[in-house]
Amino acid sequence: MKTSLVSMYEKGAITSDHLVAQCIQMIDPDDPGLVLSDLPNSILDRMLVYARRYQPDRMVSNYGNLPTSDQVEAAKNWIDDLQTMREGGKTTAEADWYQYEMEERIVEILKSFAAPAGVNQYSLTIYQIAIEFAKRYEPDFNRMGRPLGGAGAGYRALTIYMAKQLSKRIKAGKIDQIEMQFLHPADTESLIYKYNNKPIIATAYPIPVYRLRQVSGQRCQEPFLGPPGDDASYPRAVQEAT
Repeated sequence: MKTSLVSMYEKGAITSDHLVAQCIQMIDPDDPGLVLSDLPNSILDRMLVYARRYQPDRMVSNYGNLPTSDQVEAAKNWIDDLQTMREGGKTTAEADWYQYEMEERIVEILKSFAAPAGVNQYSLTIYQIAIEFAKRYEPDFNRMGRPLGGAGAGYRALTIYMAKQLSKRIKAGKIDQIEMQFLHPADTESLIYKYNNKPIIATAYPIPVYRLRQVSGQRCQEPFLGPPGDDASYPRAVQEAT
């Protein structure tokens, strides 16, 4: 079927969007190379354009069902990795980190929650950091195509990606401005955050929390979720308890 679609496209019988959408629909997100590996580079280039402007639930088609979000993201990552490897660069796992300046932006997020006196540093959970990232850098968040996180978001969630990258980089000494601890799950049934008026239910306890690394001579503060108030990223469970 794939060969037939390419032939139809080359003859002008279908559009490029029709071709790439139908090919993406054939993809197994766990192994997109089975479909993509023998497609012409020109088609892969067009597919990458399609994937980057793909918007779930906002696109319509006159040639059948659209591919699913996980299929589109798998295609995008595979093609991005292919191009990166050809250029001798880093793969997708690190590309998002650098492309969207995550370290610098996470530091800025943590700085914005610093105590006014500048002595103590509040800790933020990975959920709060991801929500703040999505709110402050919404165009980039939408462009990267990752779900935010929480129950049902899957392994590609921004919370999971950030937590993995931060833990590896902190352990390797690649990040010197951020330190990581864990929020103990004792007496906690659930933590529910909010993004765009939708609940984000935290999963996988214990939850990592992060703060700016203490400067020598500063008084340390135990990990805390952040100041109570109306901040939409602040956990409902803690708001109700304060």
